[in-house]
Amino acid sequence: MKKIIVVFMLVGTLFLTGCSASEKKGVLVCTKKQDIDSSTKLESTYNVSYKNGYVTSIDTTETITSDKTEVLETYKTNLESVYNKYNDIKYYDNNIKIEGNQLISKTVVNYEKIDTDKLIEIDKNNATAIEDGKVKVSTLKSAYEQLDATCKEK
Repeated sequence: MKKIIVVFMLVGTLFLTGCSASEKKGVLVCTKKQDIDSSTKLESTYNVSYKNGYVTSIDTTETITSDKTEVLETYKTNLESVYNKYNDIKYYDNNIKIEGNQLISKTVVNYEKIDTDKLIEIDKNNATAIEDGKVKVSTLKSAYEQLDATCKEK
């Protein structure tokens, strides 16, 4: 009887170890701060969740700070024209608002569920990151770093 219990314990341990080792999950956080001009600043944060080297979701926050209301309104109009193209795509959510002297754009994309072909239809440039319906975290990290963002594992 003891042998059976030991065998079950060993099989259970191997099964649990095998499952956890086969799935590598993580979060890559990329940030960028930029002075657009003397009175306008941009701060971007990209939280990239991934599993086994492929992006599962991206949670992006872009904050533009300016004392000039007209500058924030212009940026809001420009960003809305970019993001409105994605309004009808499930699992792609964007919200843009102005609070005081800040414009905050928050975008969440679920890459496990989104139709990546629709992303490419909207903007052919999306095809540079999407391969077989998936996005490699290494490709995205390289793209962010080319934009002078700093990336670190969370």
